[in-house]
Amino acid sequence: MSIRNMGSIFIPNNNFEKLEASYKLTRIERKDFKSFKDITNFCFTFDDGYYKDIDALAFYDDNNLIGLTAVNVNSKYLWEFGVEKFCLDKSYNNLKPILVNHLAYRVIKNYSHILYSVFSH
Repeated sequence: MSIRNMGSIFIPNNNFEKLEASYKLTRIERKDFKSFKDITNFCFTFDDGYYKDIDALAFYDDNNLIGLTAVNVNSKYLWEFGVEKFCLDKSYNNLKPILVNHLAYRVIKNYSHILYSVFSH
């Protein structure tokens, strides 16, 4: 017997806090997820079955999509986060951790049965 593949699983500590952000993040409604199909490679599964997308946040600067994160079902107690930044401008250097942190905070508050997630992309 051997292990062929292994990945990290992140579990938040009991005092997980939402980070302060200078960005105004926008929640993406589930009905709008498919509108990102030709935009993102990593954030959505675009699956309406078991592996469905659950929640998403975006950051827009003057109607330009700068960053996006989403979470989808990976298994019964484990969900997967994807995050993508579309602008390399240094003024957005800390955007990805803010996006993931704020979405993780939403998951912890709204879906307490989830253990947490792998970050595969």
